[in-house]
Amino acid sequence: MELRAFFNLDVADGGWNLEGSKRFLLLLRTIRYGMFMEPDTPSQRQHWLELGFEILGRDGEKALTIDNLCALMGRTKGSFYHHFKGRKAFIQALMDHWEERYTSGVIDAMAPHDDPLQRLIELGALTTEEVDLRLERAIRVWADREPSVRATLDRVDGRREGYLYAQFEAVTGSPHKARLAARCHMALLVGTQMLYRDLSRDALRELNAFAERLGLEIGPQPPLSET
Repeated sequence: MELRAFFNLDVADGGWNLEGSKRFLLLLRTIRYGMFMEPDTPSQRQHWLELGFEILGRDGEKALTIDNLCALMGRTKGSFYHHFKGRKAFIQALMDHWEERYTSGVIDAMAPHDDPLQRLIELGALTTEEVDLRLERAIRVWADREPSVRATLDRVDGRREGYLYAQFEAVTGSPHKARLAARCHMALLVGTQMLYRDLSRDALRELNAFAERLGLEIGPQPPLSET
């Protein structure tokens, strides 16, 4: 089929009709996201999830509609349903991917370091550079309205704090100081996400460096509480 016929180009009128314009815009959107003539493969699922991160961090969870996802991907709903049974399944996959990428992946990246102090240093550097503050903030806001998101967030926070606690305990030899240091770091992480929307990476690096020193310099203190 000639391009003129496909886009319904009316040569006599010297322009596009409405249907032709719609097809042309769809073609541009498809090329933009690199999906032109690309089949639905396992890697496509990853693309859907990464787009979900982008939309969620920028526009919030209400923008995570199937229509919006398909429009931005330049794909049909059939392509979406090829990978996900529906929006609920997509949300669960999105949260699982978030946990895998920003918690499991980060913890696994620390494995080559035998020294717990070095793990803490590398952890601070990695999270400063890699964690998407907009995405994390959007997930925390969303968790107040969506139980499945809350369940994943609570699990992730528990894993993160538990890992910090283990490293600080190995460094300080004090369960009490390790608990204080881990909570301090978690409070810094969450507080930064929720309070400082436009915090620069340099400012975040400075905060993390200070928190690391603070966590290792906590002196002997009486156990105020075990919880």
